[in-house]
Amino acid sequence: MKGSVPERFVARVCICDSGCWEWTGSRNAKGYGRFAVTPRKIVLAHRYAFLAAYGCIGDEVCVLHRCDNPACVNPDHLFAGTKFDNYYDMRDKGRHVDPPRASGSAHPRAILSEAQVSEIRRRYEQRTISQKQLGRIYGVSESTIGAIIKRRIWRTVS
Repeated sequence: MKGSVPERFVARVCICDSGCWEWTGSRNAKGYGRFAVTPRKIVLAHRYAFLAAYGCIGDEVCVLHRCDNPACVNPDHLFAGTKFDNYYDMRDKGRHVDPPRASGSAHPRAILSEAQVSEIRRRYEQRTISQKQLGRIYGVSESTIGAIIKRRIWRTVS
């Protein structure tokens, strides 16, 4: 690595008409610049730019973009915030998409199948078996059986 750290950093910045300073070096999958401060220490380029301009920041501090351009390293476009600030900034700019939620037997923690839930409801309606007994048979708690019967869980299964 030739040149001082600041010289190497500036060499990978392109000033754009938009006011953004685009990082031209390597980027991660989300488009954020990656800068090798030393051969063993790689940091996010926008964090380095913020640190160089404003001084020390803690590991828990997020560096956010006013311009919403992950490749931008212009200190005037950056500001410090918490993880909550980062989440709300992302949400307010329309970049947050909740992952699809698995339900029913597709849920990773599901113990029962849709067929078993239907059978539990059918058997309980016959009034020949208790919730406690059903829980033992199906390997779940009595309160889970109660929630199934009252449709607090497994609502879409008949």
